[in-house]
Amino acid sequence: MTDGSLFDRTLRLLARAACVLVFLHVLGWVLVVTKLGGASTLYVPPIQAAIGLGLSLLVVRVAGARRGVRRTVAVSVLIVTAVAFLTVPLPVRFVDNTLMVDGIERVEDRDLFERRFPLADGQINFHSHLGDIAIISLDRFFGASETSQQQAFNALSHLAGLLFLVELLLVGMLYRWSRRVCRYIGLAIGTPMASLYFGYWELGYIAVAVAVVPFLLFPPNRRGVSTQASAMAAGALQGLHTALHGFGILGMAGGALLALRAETFARGALRSLAFTSMAVALYLGWIFFYVMQFGWQIIYVRSFDSRQLLTSSIAAGRSVAPLLSLDGWAQVSMIGLLAGVPLLALALVRNSSRATVSVGLFALPGLLFLLRWWPAIFPMNWDLLMVMLPGVWAACWALSASRARSYAAVLVCVAMHFLLWSSVGNMWFYSELVE
Repeated sequence: MTDGSLFDRTLRLLARAACVLVFLHVLGWVLVVTKLGGASTLYVPPIQAAIGLGLSLLVVRVAGARRGVRRTVAVSVLIVTAVAFLTVPLPVRFVDNTLMVDGIERVEDRDLFERRFPLADGQINFHSHLGDIAIISLDRFFGASETSQQQAFNALSHLAGLLFLVELLLVGMLYRWSRRVCRYIGLAIGTPMASLYFGYWELGYIAVAVAVVPFLLFPPNRRGVSTQASAMAAGALQGLHTALHGFGILGMAGGALLALRAETFARGALRSLAFTSMAVALYLGWIFFYVMQFGWQIIYVRSFDSRQLLTSSIAAGRSVAPLLSLDGWAQVSMIGLLAGVPLLALALVRNSSRATVSVGLFALPGLLFLLRWWPAIFPMNWDLLMVMLPGVWAACWALSASRARSYAAVLVCVAMHFLLWSSVGNMWFYSELVE
């Protein structure tokens, strides 16, 4: 990329906008501490978090060994993680508070399940169209009985976890198990989001495409892989995940920005076009078959609540503080703490200019969306909170470049796990219904 060009300056300006938003989040953490006060209790995360963090630390620790050793350890950890996903189920309740509120209701009530997934009536929800088909197909596989919903949700979570691990395996193979990619695998397993693969009864977390950033940043023409090919592979993967759940569109937007990084504007535009076209095709191409082949009706369901800029509002029957208020920004900063802003902040501190721009570009759409979104009844939509900031994966990739920074990232993940589960135990996001 030619320094000083208008194209280059524009990308750097967008990345700086992301850096400013991260900085404002860091300032907001002071408000979070003040708001929470001394009445809150710090809760120890459950065994699922400990498994992820322990395996994460192991891979980061062994990444400095010889290639054969680190490859063996990384692959073994992926296998052990897969076994853990299948055999150590996530608790339904934590400190007397119910996780997966929507999921539990649909597991216990067949009518609620069929209303959420109305494929039997020839209808499909646009915001999670492929995910809906997956859960309905699994439900039918298990007999479509009064008890098959739980089996279907568990199977979907396990399959999503296996896809997550397969993507990491592909990244490891593509980069020939370099030290950096092994550390990236470790950090990905250690993130709080990975805990959802232990059996979370919802769909939002399957929007995560953990291999997109490494694919987009793969060196050009290395091992015969062109930048266009890697961009198309990344786009196809992100589009598939977005078809499973629409929150993946934040990754599509971030990927389109990141793909613009090239020596010239023309090459960047072509890369971005290749990524975006493949993502859109894998995201929306299914709808042609839904309508033309099966005659299904596509329905739109409002899937998130938002906050206003200056005035209070009501969402899900609860009062929402405006963004430009102390309470509003404290809420946004707390959401950012749990969603991964600490990893972004760590990745942006004293890093190379190129890494900073890459992280900023991929993270910007999620950071902007975070300004409006409000998880009104957390932890019911915990899965959405975990995937609304796909820039976390760009941060993990940047941090994996250094052993010391990778260890620091593991420590940040530990803190995020404690904060996440403490937020559930203390019900920090809970607010009373407005009468």
